[in-house]
Amino acid sequence: MLARFGSAGVVVGDRPSTDGLLAERLGWPFVLELSGVDGHARGGEFLPAPPPPVVAADLGQALEPLLALLN
Repeated sequence: MLARFGSAGVVVGDRPSTDGLLAERLGWPFVLELSGVDGHARGGEFLPAPPPPVVAADLGQALEPLLALLN
């Protein structure tokens, strides 16, 4: 996969079971944004343990912590 996507990056998504797994397999940080199918109250998934390094209500709120993570 790294040959296709490169050796560095970040995976942003709303499903820990798929997006988080991709991040893990690539060795990249995972940003969980909660504006999609996220919260178990709406039939989504539970927050994984341990939680991803960045969890935000939406992509806009994830930006600042994401930039800090990459520096």
